[in-house]
Amino acid sequence: MTLGTILPTAKSIAANERFAIAQTAKRQSIASASQELKGCVRKVVGGEVRYYDTTDQYAIVSRQGKVIWFAVRPDGDHRI
Repeated sequence: MTLGTILPTAKSIAANERFAIAQTAKRQSIASASQELKGCVRKVVGGEVRYYDTTDQYAIVSRQGKVIWFAVRPDGDHRI
């Protein structure tokens, strides 16, 4: 019995790209409808989309579609 290929195929890469595009659209839709994020500045930091309301506080939209807030501190970012 052979295991088959473990390398991605053109078909699997295309499926992954479609999934990523759908997830991005879902998160943008949630963010634009969120009253919490109204007036926040959208920035992409290291590939992550963040919504800043001040220079030391930002939110993200999680994979589950929830808005999660973080505080920027000298020792790193902390969930609030």
